[in-house]
Parts: sequence; structure tokens; C-alpha cells
Amino acid sequence: MKRIWIDRGLALFIFGLSIFLYATALEFPLDGDLFPRFTLILMMALSAVIGIQTLKGRSAFARQDVSGQVSRKRMDRARPYLLFGICLLYALLIYAGGYWIGSIVTALLMMLALGTERKLLYGLVAGGMILLVYLLFSFIFAVDLPVGIWFA
Repeated sequence: MKRIWIDRGLALFIFGLSIFLYATALEFPLDGDLFPRFTLILMMALSAVIGIQTLKGRSAFARQDVSGQVSRKRMDRARPYLLFGICLLYALLIYAGGYWIGSIVTALLMMLALGTERKLLYGLVAGGMILLVYLLFSFIFAVDLPVGIWFA
């Protein structure tokens, strides 16, 4: 029961923060506010979904196994902190090693942290997304992705 109240509080906090940031984004210059406003609307919608699930009496972040029982393993509790650490490492790797090294190492670490069963499929999807982002920024947006200080 305590977990539901934590999820409910988190949903309300994210929703309130999104409203505050949306009001701030209204002051951005024309065409510079489109992406922040879109992202904040998406955050509001997702936090509303979490809030509705908690009102139904279900924990939004609980994982269910095949029998329908909620599994509370230590790894499930530590996983958010591990993923946050991997995201911080990604920022450092992009700064030091550039887009390619940072993205590939992060994808591999995420695969291990999330415990994916279909490693080949995950690898292909992650590799395809890394390549797609590179092609999108390089050829369509004409923006160079970070090279990193190791290769500069």
C-alpha cells in the first residue's frame, strides 16, 4: 500500500512540475517553444496515466511475472538507480568519447541492466536507432554529433 502512495505522489509532483515548466515555456521565442511544450504535454499525459493507475489500486511501476504476482526482487528495486547511473555515464562518455562510443557502450550496459532475454533483437534495435539518429542529424538536420575530447 505504501508503494501506491509513493507512485501517486510522484505522479502529482511530475504533473505539477510540468505545468510550471509549461508556463515558463510560453515565454520562449516563437518556434523555440515547440519541442519543450510538446515534451511537457507528453510528461503531463504520462503522469496522468500513472496517477490513474494508482487510483485503481495498482502500483504503476510494479513488475508482474507469469503467474500475475508482483515480484519485488532486489534488482527490481535497485534498477532505477542503476539506470540513472548509466545515463550519467552516457553524458560523460559523449563528452569524452563522442556519440558513437557513448551510444554503443550505453546500449550494451542498458541491455545488461534491463536483463533482456532477446539480446540479438535488442542489439539490432539499439544499433538501428543509433544509426538512425546519426543519419538524421548528419544528413537531414546537417548537425555534427559530438566527436569527444579523446578524438578531437
